[in-house]
Amino acid sequence: MDRIQGADTILLGPGQPGFRSKDTITGIPGTVLTAKWANDVQEEICGIIESAGLPLDPALRDQLLRAVRRGTLNFAVAGGGPSELTVQLDPAPKNGEIVAGMTVNVMIAADNTEPATIRINGSDPINITRLAGAPLHQGNLRAGMIATLIFDGHAFQIVNVGPPQAAFVSGKISSAAPQSLQNGVRTTVALQGQLPFAVVNSGTVTFASPGRYAVTATMRTTVVVSAAPQTVYGNPQLQLNGSEIAVSSTDIYMPNTGTQDGLSATTGASGYFSIGDKLQLYAQAGSLSGLGTSSITVTSASMSILKLD
Repeated sequence: MDRIQGADTILLGPGQPGFRSKDTITGIPGTVLTAKWANDVQEEICGIIESAGLPLDPALRDQLLRAVRRGTLNFAVAGGGPSELTVQLDPAPKNGEIVAGMTVNVMIAADNTEPATIRINGSDPINITRLAGAPLHQGNLRAGMIATLIFDGHAFQIVNVGPPQAAFVSGKISSAAPQSLQNGVRTTVALQGQLPFAVVNSGTVTFASPGRYAVTATMRTTVVVSAAPQTVYGNPQLQLNGSEIAVSSTDIYMPNTGTQDGLSATTGASGYFSIGDKLQLYAQAGSLSGLGTSSITVTSASMSILKLD
């Protein structure tokens, strides 16, 4: 396609020849309409209509609109393997035409089994990712779904990612024995156990797999008060990389001296955790009345973590 190149054109802008009307009074000739330009325009328009699967109809004047509205111009059925997709677009994109913003709608033939790529008309494989460039999980591409892929300049991001085929991964760690606390002093709870996505060491959870997580922590404490009346409390606190992200508290009024057993509180948080992020559960218990306590013990504590993607 090109702008008109016939005789007696005018310049609409730098390098932009355009049409000029004939003026018979002043003797200014009009632009010569060439057969090439007319055929180019005809075939550009008709090509879009026919590529959309519509037969040309001389009685209609809105077929170009109908063709664009159909949305089939960048639609293809995936070939290749479940995780090595291939598609054919007509016409095939030329070098440099796969650019940021290009959208392809692909009918998926089989569930992917690993991070996936796509080749368009024999191009080099291009990664398919979730938002922020995260690789696909198994089952994010489902047989029969139409995946909307938008090129971001490096990879095709999938807009309508399917849920992973496997169930969410979860784990739980717990305290092994009661743990004594100082009144009002925040102390790391010595949680123990194994997690499939993190390393647990001296109560610190170090994430080894990035993703979105939901964390729930529960703590029970026993407080012995030596002066009354007063209000005692037990707080579980979650810290990520040294900063508090969640805290909860249970306050109980004690009119008399003695033992309050089983102060229980639960807190939780969710978010995206990166490799190397460190999560800790802290315990803090004591008195709100300033009268002091004689002993504080974490009798049990646990942290449950659910990996969401």
